[in-house]
Amino acid sequence: MPFHLGPMDETFAPARWSAPDYAREGEVSRAWLPPEIIVGHLVIQDESALVWLSAAGPDKPEAYAARIIVQDILREALAEGLSARETVEMARAAILFEAPDIVKLPELMADLRKQWGR
Repeated sequence: MPFHLGPMDETFAPARWSAPDYAREGEVSRAWLPPEIIVGHLVIQDESALVWLSAAGPDKPEAYAARIIVQDILREALAEGLSARETVEMARAAILFEAPDIVKLPELMADLRKQWGR
């Protein structure tokens, strides 16, 4: 069958919030479990950009379970059409988060890359 040049078919793209600009600052909340297990970082920027940076893999079962809870909250919030801010508040109510702080995202990403061994 020969190749025919033509318009691409439309495909499904899941709903999402815009990604933060990693060259700027963002409001970061670190999710954790006692005694000091880091689950991940929830980053919101300009009230519309939101990202969840997980720090927990299957090797940490307790933290991994909390990670799944946050991911489920994000999926549920998208399905309900909640804003990024409403979603952050919903996640903060579900598991332990440190108080949010304004952080330079390039520095956060550099620290996370070191922790991830990259």
